[in-house]
Formats: sequence, C-alpha cells, structure tokens
Amino acid sequence: MIKVLLSRIYGAIPPKAIAAVLRLLHPKFSVSVVGAFFAADGTILLLRHVYRHSYPWGLPAGFLSSGEGAESGVLRELQEETGLSAQTTGLVSVTSIAKRHLEIVIGGTIDRTQTARVSHEIFEVAYFSVTDLPAAMPPDQRALVIRLANSRAAL
Repeated sequence: MIKVLLSRIYGAIPPKAIAAVLRLLHPKFSVSVVGAFFAADGTILLLRHVYRHSYPWGLPAGFLSSGEGAESGVLRELQEETGLSAQTTGLVSVTSIAKRHLEIVIGGTIDRTQTARVSHEIFEVAYFSVTDLPAAMPPDQRALVIRLANSRAAL
C-alpha cells in the first residue's frame, strides 16, 4: 500500500523538480580523463604542461564535459592541447584520485608523424621510450606507462 502511494506521489512531481532535488541531495564530483597513446615504435606521447609545477611532464589529460564520453573526451583534449589525433583502444582504469574526483584512463595509438601544435596549456610535445621517461613525471603515471608497455610487449 505504501509503495503504491509513494509511487503515485513521485509520479505527480514534475521531472525537472525531481532532477533538481536529486542534484541537491547527491554529492558532486569531477571526472578527468587521461590518454595513454603509444606510437607504432613503442614510444609514449607525453606533454610538458604549463600548469603542473611539481611534475610538468605527463600524459594528455583534462576534465570531461557534462554528458561527454571518456573516449571522445580524451580525443577532444588531445586535439585541443596539441592539434593531434589518435585512436582509442579502450578503458585502462578508473581511479578515485582525490575526494570527489574520478580519473578515467583510456589507452590508444597515435601516428607520431603528425605535426603538433601546442596550446596555451602545453609547453612541449614529445615521444619517450618507456626506458627513458622524464624524471619530472608523476610517479603514478610513470608506473601506469611502464605497466601498459609491459602488457603490450606480452601480446
């Protein structure tokens, strides 16, 4: 009986009002996407970021827009930051990297013969051998790149 009554009450509330209440009651969080793009020669694409001071070298990354998928988001970020295009190969990981922040890592391949055009967010674009990654790279991304390179080599 109570279920039927609750269902009727809920059904009478306009959907926009329900959405507004749900937005107020649920925690907000951000979602970033990271691209691990390997070239055919086994090198990895890294960017020297303007706004990262402790570890300026890293994988292409950015925040997803509302309603945007992870694969399209990482390709958009890559295009915006470097003018490059790539192909995605799928989901690598999803990690909670901070309170209310999820990071999605997407793997992919890239043709390194493309000419990069750096944006205001990027100082430099370069390809690195996995055995010669820059020291100024976040340790978690370094470990990720090495793990991905090893799993690619095993195939």
